[in-house]
Amino acid sequence: MRVFKASLLPEFQDLPDGLSFTPGMSTKILHIGMNYQEIPIEYQERVGESKLSALKDGYRFFMVIANVVRNHKPIAFFGTIGIPFFIGGIIFGVYSVGRWLWGVSAIPPFILTTLLIVVGVLMMMFGLIADMIVNLRHIVERMEREMKK
Repeated sequence: MRVFKASLLPEFQDLPDGLSFTPGMSTKILHIGMNYQEIPIEYQERVGESKLSALKDGYRFFMVIANVVRNHKPIAFFGTIGIPFFIGGIIFGVYSVGRWLWGVSAIPPFILTTLLIVVGVLMMMFGLIADMIVNLRHIVERMEREMKK
């Protein structure tokens, strides 16, 4: 069982209902910098088979966590996508330049190199801009809460 202050309830308004609420709540609490404590409770083992599916429900949990990260730490979300593209472009570019120096003349590898690097940089920049917007939103929400007091 997870316990949190009632004042945090507005933070959970954008989380899904049902089974996905728990991982979403835990992820959101960590991303907004709050502490939480799990309180052990005693309960009876469920009789019968579990209705959970490792693939279907695991995918749902992963998507909830990814959405919370995207909405609260977009630089981490988009950086995780952009950095592999950028590094892949650099590695492929070094390979393409090496082939060019050995006399193999081909334009498509250089086009792919450029595309990978540009997509990587754009994803990281998008994450940076989205992170600025999220930080601004948090500042505005904090100011609104202070004004209500």
